[in-house]
Amino acid sequence: MIIMEIVKKKLEDISVYDKLHLVVDFISRMTDSYAVNLYKELTGISLPQ
Repeated sequence: MIIMEIVKKKLEDISVYDKLHLVVDFISRMTDSYAVNLYKELTGISLPQ
């Protein structure tokens, strides 16, 4: 898998395209509830239930 090969490299050695691909891959695999919980954790706010 190409993603696993990219992850093994140092961050400085990864191209901008590959970094963006990693971010998109991470986000695309999120469930809705995980995304909301991560947002809450990163921003330090709570959303109405």
